[in-house]
Parts: sequence; structure tokens; C-alpha cells
Amino acid sequence: MTDPVDTHAASGAMLQRWLRHAYEEASQLDAPGLEAICPSCFEIAESGPRYNQQEMIGRGATKEVYRAYDTRMKRWVAMAVVREDSGPEIYDRFVHEAWLTSALSHPNIIAIHDLGLSPDGRPFFTMDLKGSTTLAKVLESPDRIPLPERLGILSKIGDAVAHAHSRGIVHLDLKPENIQVDDFGGVLVCDWGLGRIVDANGAGSADPAAALPSPDVLRLVGEYDNESLHGEIRGTPGYMAPEQGESGRAKDHRTDIFALGCLLHAILAGRPPSVGYPASVPPRRHAADCALPVGLEAIFYKATAPLPGDRYASVLEMRRDLTAYVGGYSTAAEQAGFFREARLFLRRNRAAAAVSLLGTVAVTVVSVLLVQKLDQQRQLASSARAKAARLTERTGELETLYQTQSSEILERSRKTASDFAQSANTLKNLGIFTKPLDGIREAMQLADTALTLDPECAGARLELFDLRCHTLDFKTALSAPPVAGNPLYDDYLKIAALAPDFSFSRASRPTSRELAGFLRRAAAVGVRRAPLMERIVSYDVAARREAEDYHEVIRALLAYVNPEWDEAGFRYDPADQSLEITSAVPLRLVVPPGGGSGKCLLRFLPIHSLELEMPEAFNLYQLNGMFVETLDLRKCGSVHASEFTLLPGLRLIRLRPGQADGEALKHRIGSSASIRISTEGD
Repeated sequence: MTDPVDTHAASGAMLQRWLRHAYEEASQLDAPGLEAICPSCFEIAESGPRYNQQEMIGRGATKEVYRAYDTRMKRWVAMAVVREDSGPEIYDRFVHEAWLTSALSHPNIIAIHDLGLSPDGRPFFTMDLKGSTTLAKVLESPDRIPLPERLGILSKIGDAVAHAHSRGIVHLDLKPENIQVDDFGGVLVCDWGLGRIVDANGAGSADPAAALPSPDVLRLVGEYDNESLHGEIRGTPGYMAPEQGESGRAKDHRTDIFALGCLLHAILAGRPPSVGYPASVPPRRHAADCALPVGLEAIFYKATAPLPGDRYASVLEMRRDLTAYVGGYSTAAEQAGFFREARLFLRRNRAAAAVSLLGTVAVTVVSVLLVQKLDQQRQLASSARAKAARLTERTGELETLYQTQSSEILERSRKTASDFAQSANTLKNLGIFTKPLDGIREAMQLADTALTLDPECAGARLELFDLRCHTLDFKTALSAPPVAGNPLYDDYLKIAALAPDFSFSRASRPTSRELAGFLRRAAAVGVRRAPLMERIVSYDVAARREAEDYHEVIRALLAYVNPEWDEAGFRYDPADQSLEITSAVPLRLVVPPGGGSGKCLLRFLPIHSLELEMPEAFNLYQLNGMFVETLDLRKCGSVHASEFTLLPGLRLIRLRPGQADGEALKHRIGSSASIRISTEGD
């Protein structure tokens, strides 16, 4: 019998001889022989023009754009070339546009592929050939797309501009002609020819050196930038902010926010507003002629305020207001009153309108009764003083009567203070997830009034302690703690003791890292108060002006609600606003009933696409209230929706074949867009 070891050794020796023979044979091949083996490699080595079959598709004041075929990459691209009748003084500006655009990597910003000189010495660069038309042509079309889709386009434009601002770059020429759109939801912000660096240190970017050009290039572009940022007038009438029309006035990210407001007007009315530079019609009269919706009109006025300081502080703030409008909520810009909020609430919750109305009436009745009680107290006190004046000679009887009346007044004050404390609790619970800033402020005023009537009111002290925990003002809360013995507030005391120096307010908020660290320490204590943590984050999101790295807060909040879950399963990309969540255990995305909002915890984070990987069956209702465009649920168990789910921006759901009844799912989802179910493998 043959030894297996000998057989294996013989096979190895034979393989080595074959490989050596093949190598010697290949090394002796001439060029035709090698070309027969690797023709594609020889094709890219051949000399000749890289771009051919050029066809002009656009022409501007200083450049022309062609549709060209890249012979090396085998694809069609758009090629921008300086016009022949433009002088060399244009060349640097053209090259700077390519440098700045290439420094930005975002799904809604045109991508630059190549930069070079044509045979006659004119600079050119190539870029994506996408978009079947421009936003200008879409707005001119008689068959206008629905309003939610138009607002979706503006939202994507805002995402691109916000990304540029985070890299210290402004566009300064946003207009419909510079926005490419296609039939499949693609949006690209193009023509960064007037784009400028406003912060050479890359403020807002975690690693600006990785995104911007080299220091030498940055210096050259920066020198040129200053001429446009503080010198000559450039831009497009109808979309130019007032500061663009005044030589010497600085332009910054708020100049782009003004243009976004003008784009909003153009999307709604089909034409730009008569504001900015040059302006001929007062903006309020012009907007009224266009009959803009109340919420969008408020966004328009705030974005196009004549003074930069009166506009939105960031594109993110403006996008939040747009998201609120699409979801049926009031915008921060309109400063909606009670009746406006009530109308919007009825529109969003028609099924529960009757119950909510009864609750509102009850609160109103309680408030009226409280006012009546205060009036009765004033009348009673006045009566007591009158009786005292009339009975001055009857000292004994007067003393007895005064003591009786004083006891009655004191008892009424205590009862009224208790009612005020209860009203503060009701107002807090009604407003913390809809109008958190106003709700907390007004609830604190009611609790303070209760303590004025009765300084020993335990309910008012508990409410003030609770409200200060909501705002992360633990330092003040611990200075006047409630009476021990209440399990709820005993837990709150333990949580507040984790950060006794926290003294944050509406105007001063913690960093994302500080807030995430607090949530993790609270989870380690073992006190399970998930509703409080959701309320803290709800107030924080409404109060803070910037939300850099806020995904770390949401990651920590999700870990607090799911103590068995591994945080490493949370991967968020702020560039394209995509989120992947992996969990080996059942995962709660909604705070359990009892003090929570009943909505998805991920709603506090801007998310375009969400991919979930969970072993158990997934209930789509866990995503209720999110503004997400794409859902990938292929790595979940079966998928269903136990209740009607509001996902106002949803367009696409990816499923495995046979994973769920796609048509049944679509009927359980509320969205402003048409939802597509995909069961393909891509």
C-alpha cells in the first residue's frame, strides 16, 4: 500500500515544477503574446486622447460643459473647460473651484474626478454626469411634483450645504440652475465657482486636514477668497443676500442660509422672492401675494432676514423646522400660539382628537377654577379686615373671629398651592415632547406660584426638583431636595448625585460628550428611569443650537434603555446620515409605557438611511415618528406593524423575499411620499 505522506510530497513537487515551467514560458512572451493574455491592461497603456466624443451640454459666462467619454474608465462624464474667449485671469478661479469641490465628499454634492490642461493650455476638470434636469426646469414644468417631494429636494440641498459649512466652505451662488435632479430622487449641488473658505482652520470639522486641500493650496485659495468675501459683488439677483450687494461686507454661512430661504420661496411659488439684493417689493407683501403656508412662511422670513444675526444660526436649525412642518408640527420660527398648536395636533391625531379635546377642556376648567379661588381669597381677606375694623371694641370676639378666618384662608391657600403644583405636573407632561422649552418654563412658573402661596407645599417642591432634573440643573435641584420616601424622587436623587455640579439651563447646554457620559453613568447605577432620560434628551435637543457628534448621545440613550445591548452595534456616518444597528438580543427603540413619548428614540438624530440587524421579529411601530427615507430590514426576523406608524419621509423599504407582506406594510405606514418595497439582493 502507498504511504499517504509520500503521495502528498510527490504531488507538491509536481506542482512546483509546473509553476516554474509556466513562469519561464510567460517571461519569454513578446508584446503580442502578453496583449493576448491581458488586453485591457494594454488598452489603457496606448497613447491617445483620454476624453473624446465631446458634446456641449451647457455654456456659462466663463466656462463650457461637455458630455465626454472617458476612454480609460469606460464611462461618460461631464467636462468643464474654460471658454476660449476667457483670459488667463479666469484660470485660477476655475482651478480653485475644482479644488474646493473635490474637498467635499457628500451624496448631494457633485464629485470631481480629474483636473488638467487641454492641448491648447486651457484648464479643465471632469465630474459626475448625473441628473436628467435642473431644479430650475422642474419648477418651470407645468406638471409640478407634489409639495412634500419639493421640500425633500430642499432638505437634501440643505444637507449638502451643511456638510460644506462643517468644512469651513460656503457656496455663495445657490440657485435652481445650480441644482441637478433626476427622476429617482437624486439631488446634486453643483457650480461651486463662487465657493469660498470662510474658516481656514476648518471650524466644525473633526479633521479638516483630511478634507481640505494641502496647506499651500489652502493659502492660495484663501487669498483669492478674501477678494470675493469682502470685495466685488458676485451672485445671482433673486438669491443674493443684502450683504452680497454691498462691497466690503463679509459673507459667511448665513449668506447661504438666505439663499436657501429664497430657494424655498421658488419651490413654493415658482419664482424667487423680491428680497435681498436687489430688492423692489417688501418681502411680507410679496410673500402674502404667493399665499405661502403659515409654517413655511415663517421659515422663509427667518431665513431671509435682512440682518444675518436674525437668520437661522445654522442650516441644521432650518432643516429641523422643515422636518417639523412635514411631520405636521409647528415650526420654531412661527412661535405658534395655543390655538395654532391645537389645530396642528388635531390634524396629526384625528383618531384621538375627541379624547385630547376633553383633556384640554379639563385643563382649561382647572385653570379657571384656580383663578376663581384666588379671587375668593382676596374677597375673603377684604371681608376679614372690614369685620376687624367694625369690631375693634369687641376684642375678645374679634380675636376669635380673626383666628377662624385666618385658619380658613390658610387652608384655602394650601389647597390652591396643591392645585397649582398638580397643574404644573400636567403642563410638564403635555409639553415635554411637543414644546419642551415653553412647557418646562411655564410649569416652573406654576410651581413657583404654588410655593409663594404655601412655602411648605411638598407637591410644588417635588415638581421644581423634577423640572430642574429635566434641564440638567442638578446643582440647584440638590440645594432644595424633596422630602425622602417617594420611590420616584429617591431614584432621581441618586441620578442627580452622579453629576452634582451640573447647572445647565436653556441658554447653556452640555457638550455631546458630557451628556453621553452622564447617560452611561446613570445606566451603571442600575436605576431604570428611561422616561426621565428620554425627557432630558428631548429638552436638550430643543435647547441646544449645535448638535455636533450628537449620535454619541443617542447611542448612550439606546444603551440605557437596553442594558444587555452592546454599544458597538451602533454605527452612524454623519457625512451621509446613515445608521446601522446590530443587536444579538431583542432591542427596544421606544421607551416602555409610563412617562415616555411612545415614539422612536432615534428621531432625535438626522437619519437618511437606517439598516437594522436583529434576530427576533421586528415591529415597525418601534420606528414611529422617525424622519427616514430608506429602511433596510433584510437582516431582521419577520417584519410587521402592530399599529399605524408615522414615517413622513419614508420612500424605500428593503426586505428579503417572503420576509413580510409588503403591501400590507405600506397600508400601515403614514408617509408624504410614495413607498417602494424592494426584495432584490442589492
